[in-house]
Amino acid sequence: MGLYFMKSQKKTAKDYVQDGLVAMWDGIENAGWGQHADNPDVFVDLLGNDSIGKYGNSVSSVYPTWFSEDALCARPYLNGQRSSVLYDALVGGNVTVELVATRESLSGSTVGFPAIMTANNWLNFAGFIGARLLVYNRGAAQYVDGFPDTAPYSFSMTLSVDGDGVMYVYKDGIYFATVNPGAASRPSNSNFSIGLNLNLVNNSSYYALLTHCVRIYSRSLTAAAVSANSAIDKVRFNLP
Repeated sequence: MGLYFMKSQKKTAKDYVQDGLVAMWDGIENAGWGQHADNPDVFVDLLGNDSIGKYGNSVSSVYPTWFSEDALCARPYLNGQRSSVLYDALVGGNVTVELVATRESLSGSTVGFPAIMTANNWLNFAGFIGARLLVYNRGAAQYVDGFPDTAPYSFSMTLSVDGDGVMYVYKDGIYFATVNPGAASRPSNSNFSIGLNLNLVNNSSYYALLTHCVRIYSRSLTAAAVSANSAIDKVRFNLP
């Protein structure tokens, strides 16, 4: 099925906090504001600077389309580099990254996390280690726990970094931990992916992380702004 326009919804991608937003990839509006496609050649950055192209051509043996109605589920999208706007936001102070996703299974390996800035673990969702999610702030590790003991389950994560490099971690819109910066050196601008390694998914040893939304801000979001965005995610992506 090709491009089609979304039916009106109570909340849309335009309802998120817009101040400081520099990039947003949305599983519902993956082809443009209010537009969705099952197998688009490009996963559109709704802010316009960092749309990313398909990596590979064939659909997964598990998923008939690259996207469900609200999430990237099959193959990854890859760019060689980020725009200067996005790169400068990620390596500077005052940046926020938000991820909304669904974990399909607790067994095997969960693949598909976005490679936001994985070099030197500068700002990274590294993946699940058992029941815990491992995230990094400039090389400093933080485990996030408290996830359900059955799957599938959906969740949101926010990594909000202030001008001093201190990262505030929020889970489902609620403050979880503070992570001081590690000693990682500033990474260069290299490959950027959403849906990393999804080509491995076989529903036996590798399971997909379904990516609903990735948002990046060139400022450290306040707790109130994180909570506001989380409330919209709950409506749009049926989060608990």
